[in-house]
Amino acid sequence: MVAHQHCVEVNVRVICGRKITKGWAGDLIDIPDPYVILSLANAPHSWRKTSVKDNDINPEWNETFTFYLDPDQKHTLEMSLMDANYTMDEHLASRSLSLSPLPIGQANKRREIVHFNETSEVHIEISAENCEKPDLRYSLMLCPEEKNFIDVRKRRIHKAMKSHFGFAAPRNYKEVSAM
Repeated sequence: MVAHQHCVEVNVRVICGRKITKGWAGDLIDIPDPYVILSLANAPHSWRKTSVKDNDINPEWNETFTFYLDPDQKHTLEMSLMDANYTMDEHLASRSLSLSPLPIGQANKRREIVHFNETSEVHIEISAENCEKPDLRYSLMLCPEEKNFIDVRKRRIHKAMKSHFGFAAPRNYKEVSAM
């Protein structure tokens, strides 16, 4: 039997965007329809995205996303600012944000303004709480056969996502959610 390990429940609230731009030439043709993709490679269900805000350079999202993380590992939040289009969404910019140390406890909410280019910024809030749900399992607590199965499945899913989503897909198989 595999023993369960405690984890940290991390909540990332995407509050708003300010001065979202595609660049001066891009803005002349089309006002952005922004959304944000959040990715935490080591988390189950590691990929989340906000709703699309049509023709809005100052979107108000106020959306919260929950991730479960191993407190003994270092974590990096990958954020991509995107522009929704009818044919193919446009990647505007990406940023990485270290979550170490995790802001555990209600009084320790961490607010960040993430700058994506000279003008575009996204305001976020990060909070974390210890979580000891006995039904939550990390891949490091699995037997070797289960770990191998998950590894092979993630590689296959990554290949399929790469062919379907192109550059919007995870960069490597380790970023694919452990389903």
